[in-house]
Amino acid sequence: MDETISEGIIPKIGMGFETEVEAYDAYMKYAKATGFGTQKKTAHKDPITGNILDVSFYCCREGFRATNNRGVTVNNPRPEIRCGCKAMMKINGRYGGRFRIVKFVEEHNHELCGPEKSYMFRCFRQMSDVQQTQVDVAQSCGWPSKKIIDVMAKEVGGIQHLGFTHIDLKNYLRTKRTLEIKQGDSGGVLQYLQRMISEDPHFYYAIQLDVEDLITTLLYDETIETFDWLFGAFEDAMMGKRPKTILTDQDQAMSAALASKLPSTYHRLCVWHIFQNAAIHLSSVFSSFKNTFATDFSRCVYDFEEE
Repeated sequence: MDETISEGIIPKIGMGFETEVEAYDAYMKYAKATGFGTQKKTAHKDPITGNILDVSFYCCREGFRATNNRGVTVNNPRPEIRCGCKAMMKINGRYGGRFRIVKFVEEHNHELCGPEKSYMFRCFRQMSDVQQTQVDVAQSCGWPSKKIIDVMAKEVGGIQHLGFTHIDLKNYLRTKRTLEIKQGDSGGVLQYLQRMISEDPHFYYAIQLDVEDLITTLLYDETIETFDWLFGAFEDAMMGKRPKTILTDQDQAMSAALASKLPSTYHRLCVWHIFQNAAIHLSSVFSSFKNTFATDFSRCVYDFEEE
């Protein structure tokens, strides 16, 4: 590369790169330091060799969302962020195999987010293989997703340096569960509980239910009727054996169904959700005492095994 585009350096027409990947990485570095997301569009390829001849890199708010002509009503449409922004960089590879900037538009028609929030753009978020392995190990130890991402963020000096957000983590875990179900592992827990019940008639078990996990793997909606069916089917699978305790994420429909279908089962709330509720209702205390109260309160919630 003739010149290096580092943080704070604006690309210039004529600047050269060995590959289009190198050019895109450079534009990404510039975009992250400036405070906007990017997207890439390949325009032309050599019809004989298939080599890329020119590529354009755009702001992620380029163009406008296409009109949906299928007549389908979307219940939760994604927010519209595209506003016809013209900011872009175009490179041409017709110069002896090298790529040079032939067009660069710096101005945006919208406010930039600032470099401290750039990590939230989709183009800058990706879990590495090493990070996926770390997540798998932490999850196998029973860590909730909130604790996993908090610890990993501290290790790298903040979530802005992590490379992914809590949404990406939940998507990764959801995809992993879906693959396990397709591979036939979804019955593992049921088979284990059924075996334990058959071997020990006095065996009792506790269940922790997360609405998002249930919706992903079993259910189509979150109504009382659906949860009634779920708990009935689960009780049948357990040969009539009911759990002594169920931990949930405070879903109201699930609570109503539990009271109806499993009245003798103790219904308790997940400790993580308890902590989040406390943080909301005690927000003034958290802010007044900075990190000291948050640290002490976290130890009270998570680090003690007795009353």
